[in-house]
Amino acid sequence: MFASAAYAGRYELEKGKGLEVCEAYERNLNLSKPQTPRTCQRDIHSELGFTRPDWQRFFGPVSRIPSSSHVNEHIDRFLWERDANPAGYSILSQWKGTKRQRRQAWENYNAERNRGLWPNHRLYAEIDIDNNGETEPVYYEHDCAGSYGSLLLVLMEDYSDINYKKTALVMPHPSRKEAGWGDIRKLRPG
Repeated sequence: MFASAAYAGRYELEKGKGLEVCEAYERNLNLSKPQTPRTCQRDIHSELGFTRPDWQRFFGPVSRIPSSSHVNEHIDRFLWERDANPAGYSILSQWKGTKRQRRQAWENYNAERNRGLWPNHRLYAEIDIDNNGETEPVYYEHDCAGSYGSLLLVLMEDYSDINYKKTALVMPHPSRKEAGWGDIRKLRPG
């Protein structure tokens, strides 16, 4: 016997009620009458005022990003510190959380992450992400078939680093630290 998930067929806001852009996007998502959760591309309904950004490759001959930029390294480190569980990139049964194990876990994470993300999975566009009338460079990473999912990060105007303040507004979930998650979950009784 297999258990199957039940889907209600609509999205509902958990955060953002009362914010015009959030409520409009909820209508956009539900206009397609989803039967299952969307994990990758979502329909965009221009009649609601939404358009797709003009995503460009993050690095390459047509990119505006200087080839000397180290922003990819900043992005990798940010995601490691914010969301990665170092124990998951180690031999779990031997995990003690030592400096050496954490360093090796970072190397494993970084190698796996950069092996799995092809250039067309790291994109950017100029978007008015905070609705203030000015565009910001936004990094978009998608890996629908892999374990990383999709995310948006807002970058500094010169593409030199992450704009941490604006990025905090678009992150889909709290960081591991904010959620109070340790490296290894304690066993439940029994």
